[in-house]
Amino acid sequence: SLFALLPEIDGRPGILDSSILIGCAWTDSPHTAVAALVCGIDGGAAAAAANQLAARIWSRRSDFAIDSQTADLDESIHLAVAAPERPVFISDSGDNTTAGAAGDSPVFLETLIRLAVREALVSGITDPAAVRSCEAAGVGSEIELSIGGKLDAVNAEPYRCRATVLEIAAADLLGKERGGRVLIRTGGVDAVLQTDRRPFTELGHFREMGISPEDYKVIVVKEGYLFPELRDYARRHIMAFSPGFGDQRLERLPFTALRSPIYPFDPEVRWEP
Repeated sequence: SLFALLPEIDGRPGILDSSILIGCAWTDSPHTAVAALVCGIDGGAAAAAANQLAARIWSRRSDFAIDSQTADLDESIHLAVAAPERPVFISDSGDNTTAGAAGDSPVFLETLIRLAVREALVSGITDPAAVRSCEAAGVGSEIELSIGGKLDAVNAEPYRCRATVLEIAAADLLGKERGGRVLIRTGGVDAVLQTDRRPFTELGHFREMGISPEDYKVIVVKEGYLFPELRDYARRHIMAFSPGFGDQRLERLPFTALRSPIYPFDPEVRWEP
């Protein structure tokens, strides 16, 4: 509804273009904030429109909220297992690579194994060294692995396990090299390991690995909101408040440069353009 205001502003005399810069709340910078930007050949009209747009955004600040089901890490798994639907997708939102997180946290894999969950898939965990070890061992081999916890050593540590190599794929459906991927099974849980940080955002990404999503009860992806094709496919979606550089619980992040006061950390702050 806020972005829907822009065409009317753009059509005003003296205005060329208006934008809402929503910002990135995970950036520790004094410039981190939402911004209203209006450009035009009439400076007064542009300033008035920018102030009006900023005021409308500020008036709606309490409406900005996550609109999918959320839960802590363990609870998200319990909810998914108990759900009548299948497959249930869980977003590892703290390690969401589409938001700039590392993508190599094995926390979900470790937790699924600890909770003895079956018919579960983690897709995928970035670890080039582990991928190369699996490729060298070959399909059907059982090997010792140290998975993840190397790019993000703040929120995770490597998960050491013995795993079976189920599948090896080095190219996508078009034959274009996009980094190697392997499918392994450890502790009764399947996981895709990969050399790059590309997230699973389409059903084709699963098919490249010979994976049929309907074979699983629980599928973990390193996203926040599901991308459109997965959202349409998923029978249910739970966003997990997992640890990582993309942690949705901003109060857990160690900001040092963020200006103050700022909403929502300072909910009583008053502001006007």
